[in-house]
Amino acid sequence: MAETKWTNVTVVVDTAIYAANDGVGGMLTVTDDVVAKQTVLTDIILASDDTETPQFDVFFFDTTVGSGSTVADQAAFALAIADRQQIFHVEKMASYSADANGNTYVASGLAVPVKSAAGHSIFIVIVVRAGITFTATTDLRLRLGFATIN
Repeated sequence: MAETKWTNVTVVVDTAIYAANDGVGGMLTVTDDVVAKQTVLTDIILASDDTETPQFDVFFFDTTVGSGSTVADQAAFALAIADRQQIFHVEKMASYSADANGNTYVASGLAVPVKSAAGHSIFIVIVVRAGITFTATTDLRLRLGFATIN
């Protein structure tokens, strides 16, 4: 595999309390200029400026979900049966490194083939598994590492 290329995905959170199993930031998009046909997901970094430590699940889809699913920010996450077929990876982000200003969740050493045809984006939904309240709308950041298969 080639060198890892990093991309930052903008996550805008609410400062009202999130309940367990709520979507965080709504459906996020990684554009087709980042995702090539022969790409693998190698790393996921989720950085929180909040000192609460819930588990997050990060769902990766090869297409947007239909109207029968709920993936909105601050809404209980629910997937229609048909949309489950669009998932190509789920990463449980339960382990973190803490400091006085927040927590960093890391999944590294992955080799997840990106299930996306050339010219298409991938889509991400972050789900929090316990309640959390963010202080600012910029308190959660998502960074992804991708490598191209030679």
